[in-house]
Amino acid sequence: VRSLNKYIDKISRKLALQVVAEAEGAELTKDSMRKSDTWCISENNLEDYVGKPIFTSDRLYDKDPLPNGIVMGLAWTSMGGSALYIETQAIRRGTDPEGKQRGGGM
Repeated sequence: VRSLNKYIDKISRKLALQVVAEAEGAELTKDSMRKSDTWCISENNLEDYVGKPIFTSDRLYDKDPLPNGIVMGLAWTSMGGSALYIETQAIRRGTDPEGKQRGGGM
């Protein structure tokens, strides 16, 4: 409810700025300028008034289980944490044509 109130306040401030600017004949920047002929806020022009939607999902892959070679991990951040996808790749172990060991584990 609190964030809804913030969005409504933000829209009201932008509309008030547009009304005052038009009444006084002031020049507005491209971001502050009215986008349509009406004062109606709809789903089509909501992004102009409140900004882009907040990204809330850490899911990159929708289907379970994850594809082969990908594991999910967690990272600590100051904001709580974040989900990480770690991709792996198969490595052939053994020796190369020169006789050197490859694949780690030296």
